[in-house]
Amino acid sequence: MPHPAVRTAGHYKIDQHDLPLQQLPDQSIQSLPDLLGSGHTAVYQLDADLSYIETRYTPNRDLAVSTRIDRQEPRLVVTLGMQGGSRFVEQGGEAIVFNQGYTSITAFNCSNGERQYRADTELMQLRFSLTKTRLEQYIGESAAARLFNNGGVKLLSYKPISNSALIAARQLAACNISPPLKRMFIH
Repeated sequence: MPHPAVRTAGHYKIDQHDLPLQQLPDQSIQSLPDLLGSGHTAVYQLDADLSYIETRYTPNRDLAVSTRIDRQEPRLVVTLGMQGGSRFVEQGGEAIVFNQGYTSITAFNCSNGERQYRADTELMQLRFSLTKTRLEQYIGESAAARLFNNGGVKLLSYKPISNSALIAARQLAACNISPPLKRMFIH
């Protein structure tokens, strides 16, 4: 069955829910359809408040993946740009860029927009997503509350990846431990 990809404003656009999903015991994998290139996003739910997300894409055309996230609880996401780049464009036009060699920290209550990828460009990003409740354990309730707004995605930090974080991220990305031990290693 072909996946509904539509060409709009220079990008082929597909809804995230139309990407094939494979649910495994230790992770869920959403793959890019062959029509649009190769790659996948793997999500490891480490606990109720913490996820590790690994995206490896090589789209064969400029691609926009539409997403709408209505969370019951705000989230903080740390994105490590390991290779290539992407950007998230909110429905209102605000854009957040994720580039190779940079750590982006974002906070959101909800999100409605599209993640854009460039044609024939390898992308690898590692993300850690944690709830506001989990963040409060680290920095306190009042400090955590200041990081979130009532709207969409908010960029909190965009800085080069430190050498120590880069070493740890490369180890995570190259981890060849078989499930379920990989989940424990990531955690």
